[in-house]
Amino acid sequence: TDVTEIKAAERKVAESEQRLRTILESSPVGVSMSHIDGRRIFANKAFADLYGMTQAEIAEANAGDFYVDHEFRRGLHERFKRDGFLPGTDILQRRRDGSMFWTYSLWQRLEIDGENILVAWSYDLTEQKRQAQDLANQTAVLEAVLENMDQGITMYDSDLRVIAWNRKFSELINLPPEFLDSNPNHADIIRRSGPAEVGVEGEELDRLALEHAARLRATTQPRISVRRRPNGMMLETRTTPVAGGGFVRTYTDVTEIKAAEQIGRAHV
Repeated sequence: TDVTEIKAAERKVAESEQRLRTILESSPVGVSMSHIDGRRIFANKAFADLYGMTQAEIAEANAGDFYVDHEFRRGLHERFKRDGFLPGTDILQRRRDGSMFWTYSLWQRLEIDGENILVAWSYDLTEQKRQAQDLANQTAVLEAVLENMDQGITMYDSDLRVIAWNRKFSELINLPPEFLDSNPNHADIIRRSGPAEVGVEGEELDRLALEHAARLRATTQPRISVRRRPNGMMLETRTTPVAGGGFVRTYTDVTEIKAAEQIGRAHV
């Protein structure tokens, strides 16, 4: 009968809704459904846990209450209203106890009974943000150390491309920072500095550059070399292979040391 068919259809809808609720409730990612004005319709346990609240408590809270920057929230909503979605975005929010934390949130628009509903998927980014800040702090310290060293230093990757260098290296070898910022390989550096450093050009310089690169690539043990530059400087280069391929090289002006050694030998 028509009544039986209607009841069967209603039962299927109810079962489908229950399956969906079960899936959302068991999701490790926070899921929230709310009206555009922030009134909550649904939030799973993972979402409530983000804010240090129970599901019952967060159901009574307005979504806008958790934002630290309400102007930023207005901008997000304007974008959502315009586009119908919000791609993954880092959002600074506030827990019930007042502590602040970062979420990575993605919003989708869902139409229910003719009304637009905002579905938010969120997870806690606090630990990732802390790790990123720790890394940034460590990097800043390392950069400060490198820039204040009396030695020049470069780091090459397994393809012999420069991936790190300091100001002293640029000054010692007379290579402009913009050139080093382009991540040149070792052969490029020889080609760039060769005419001034070794007095050759063209095919001979290219051959020399490839020979230098091959010799560096074949290095498996730390080694030290000293050479006299055209300006009279005695430059010591220490080459150290690193795990996974690549090298670290340090460059030290040892002119005074070598001069002192020569005087010492003369007086023996």
